[in-house]
Amino acid sequence: LPFRRMAVIKVPMPGSVIQEVLSFSRSGVFDDVKKELAMFQQIDNRMRYDMKERRLTHIDDKPIDMKRMYNIVLSYEMCQGMDRVTPLLKYFEQNPKAMPRDLDNVKDMRETLVDYFAKCAWVYILDKSDFHHVDTDGDGVISKKEVSAVAKQIYGEGVGSLVVDNLMACADIDQNDEITKDELFWIGLLGVVGFISADDGSPVLKLDIYREKVLRFFGTTDKKKVAYIEEVFSRLKSSKSVDSLQELKNLVKNIGKNVTI
Repeated sequence: LPFRRMAVIKVPMPGSVIQEVLSFSRSGVFDDVKKELAMFQQIDNRMRYDMKERRLTHIDDKPIDMKRMYNIVLSYEMCQGMDRVTPLLKYFEQNPKAMPRDLDNVKDMRETLVDYFAKCAWVYILDKSDFHHVDTDGDGVISKKEVSAVAKQIYGEGVGSLVVDNLMACADIDQNDEITKDELFWIGLLGVVGFISADDGSPVLKLDIYREKVLRFFGTTDKKKVAYIEEVFSRLKSSKSVDSLQELKNLVKNIGKNVTI
């Protein structure tokens, strides 16, 4: 990362502005004398930039809709004026409400990356183990000691305390030093749905396959719990995007209110 602290923020923005910002940020590439511009904006693997036409053509593997509002992630510092990306600053000047003022929406990039890899690790643990194997003392929750044990078993003895701390921080949603089945269920879903994808943008674990892995991991046979898990996955399949725990819970609210995994 270019800076010791680099923050990012999710911002709603129309396709036309996204295209303009991206073209502006990459303009130095096409000068007779190539310039390395600090404002050069990166795109994810489901966006396409046409080098000949010098413009963004696709978002989420679909032709860009100039009028549609997209949620994009940008450098917070750049949104505040760093590098003077003129189309971006003009957009915020004309649409001040588009720039979130709540600093809770600002995420440190390093923490975001750590959280991403922790979710990836939990998905892999769910794939390779089962709850009773992880919960070695059988008390129904997973302790830090048990997290350390399963991480070392799967990833090797070289797993350090910092990795274990990150795995705990990721899955221990209520921060009470233990991980419940429900917490692990939600974090596992976020890992496979909101984050993990192959180079072509397709999910590494398809939802139908991952549903079976979840049922196996938790050893769920109770009909009400099975029905709840099935409905959660059904709603996920029909959802276009889930980026946070709150969005995930909003998606599945009103089903199984009294059901725990």
